[in-house]
Amino acid sequence: MGRFGVWIGVSARCLLALAVFISCLLCAKFATAGENSSLNQIAAMSVQEFQEVENKAARGDATSQAILAIAYEQGVHVVQDDAEAAKWYRRLAERSSAAARNRLGVFYQVGRGVPQSYTEAAEWFQKAATMGEPAAQANLGTLYLNGWGVLKSADEAAKWYEVSARQGNQMAQNNLAYMYSSGLGVVKDKARAAYWYREAAKQGDGVAALNLGLLCEEGIGGAPDEREALRWFVTAAEKGVARGYSNQARLYMFGKQTPHDYARAYELVEKAVNAGDEVVRPWLQKCREQMAQSSPPATK
Repeated sequence: MGRFGVWIGVSARCLLALAVFISCLLCAKFATAGENSSLNQIAAMSVQEFQEVENKAARGDATSQAILAIAYEQGVHVVQDDAEAAKWYRRLAERSSAAARNRLGVFYQVGRGVPQSYTEAAEWFQKAATMGEPAAQANLGTLYLNGWGVLKSADEAAKWYEVSARQGNQMAQNNLAYMYSSGLGVVKDKARAAYWYREAAKQGDGVAALNLGLLCEEGIGGAPDEREALRWFVTAAEKGVARGYSNQARLYMFGKQTPHDYARAYELVEKAVNAGDEVVRPWLQKCREQMAQSSPPATK
């Protein structure tokens, strides 16, 4: 999904700034600190300012309608109401806002404030995608990949992911990389897969970093490279991906190029388990056994 721009003020200037960033606002998921900061700008409006927004929205002002859509979706200044949010997104979508069309598509996809319908979602994503909206292009790719509301087609999915990825959409970059790594909808190409995983990882995608590490371990057009794999596993772990810890531990325990270090592996397995990867919990015992075997015998 999209990311917020930076607002320059509240009050009267807030509405002017909103006009500049309206497309980003509409397709945001409110996931990062920057997005929360921008959402706080709406929350910082006074009662009088928000009432003016409501009045302008009723008179057809697009920027005010965008603020109301977000306010109802997130429950800021008003009681959270998906149906009201969908109503305002629809008004903007019908006025040819690509970002609003994408957001309305998301609502239909998951059934928020409207009856769940993949067909309706596909129609709105298609309209936004053909206008160049990268988030909608990525979402449309996902519908084609799964056959939700459209005829299932890996080729179409790859096409839309590529269009979106080239515009910098992180989700599309990661998904396109997977398709290249598996030969799904495209000719299998590890080098292209690595390129797109790297592009997504540059934007902070921990899962892409993990996948890139696995690809490096397997070998990208050459010999396996555990050192490079380990570097990407570390990056994945730093981004909060539990398997980033697990895969580091695996290399320290079972790697062919990585020196075995069961003490370090034990620490990493503990972190993986604490982060939610219960599958590797049995490795703790194996690490204990290996550390005990390598410890010098106690002297009397």
